[in-house]
Amino acid sequence: MSQNAYACVFESRLMENSELRNWFTRQRSRTFTYQETVLQCVVALAYVDRRRPTVRELWHELLVLIDEDARMMPERSPMRRPSYSTFRNRIADLPREAVWMTRNGRRPTSFAASAMRFQSAVPEAI
Repeated sequence: MSQNAYACVFESRLMENSELRNWFTRQRSRTFTYQETVLQCVVALAYVDRRRPTVRELWHELLVLIDEDARMMPERSPMRRPSYSTFRNRIADLPREAVWMTRNGRRPTSFAASAMRFQSAVPEAI
């Protein structure tokens, strides 16, 4: 899939959710171009998936995409590769509730409420 195809999927997903739009706005940097940032954010959004991929798996996937892009268009200057910590920070900044709901299938508040009900049902030790 080309970068443009990834960007189209990304932009349509952003329009659905204002939290994700705000997240993307915070990701802009002086270090990376707009296209590099979009590609990094597209891969970072894959973290919000029921498959529950790890950050490291997604980072390796991003590096593969950057290498493929460089091979497909050798006349263009290659995209810069983000460090693992930069990519991890992008994922860490994702809206927590969106990540939780998509990866676990329920709201964090309902999980916390069920945990509190469980704790209140357990008799206290003497």
